[in-house]
Amino acid sequence: MSEYSNPRKASSERDLSSLSHLLPFLGSYALSEISPKLIYEYNQRRRSEGASPCTINRELALIKYAFNMAIREWEWIRENPVKKISMEKENPSRDRWLSLEEEERLLAASPQWLKEIITFAIETGCRREEILSLTWKDVDIFKKVVTIFAKKTGDRRNHTFDREGLRCFEVKGKGEDKERVDQEGGFCLLSPGQAESKLPYPEVGL
Repeated sequence: MSEYSNPRKASSERDLSSLSHLLPFLGSYALSEISPKLIYEYNQRRRSEGASPCTINRELALIKYAFNMAIREWEWIRENPVKKISMEKENPSRDRWLSLEEEERLLAASPQWLKEIITFAIETGCRREEILSLTWKDVDIFKKVVTIFAKKTGDRRNHTFDREGLRCFEVKGKGEDKERVDQEGGFCLLSPGQAESKLPYPEVGL
């Protein structure tokens, strides 16, 4: 399945995470052996591991997609067992804002390059992928505005930033940082590790 997960798609990382749970449980079975009962047992196991309803549903969606590929494009099987499984009931989403104390703790525990990203994220509300994909041509220092392009729809929207955000770009736009981002195709906010090895940014929790 990983070969059919577009690495540029916003959900590609989520797909790979789902596969890390699905393959150990289902990978040894032939498609014809994967029944609704087996998928239900997988759901039960994921619940016991503490997976959220949202996470389980995303994993079910990936299995469903795999079976649809096998049915429609390859004609390996005739039925999709996931259709007989009820999706988990998800709790309504809610906004979660960091308190001032949480912001201070997070920034204090982060290296300088990550502080700049966190500061910009707090100011603008931009998503991680949007921030990491930001290039210098998307930044207007004088108007204090960045332009974000949605990957799926191509829609454009603007975000303003204040003095702290401006300071991040001013630091990145000088000396060694500017040379580094220019060499990396003009990306604004790259970590030293990512610039050298192309590794993804680490997840940071409170």
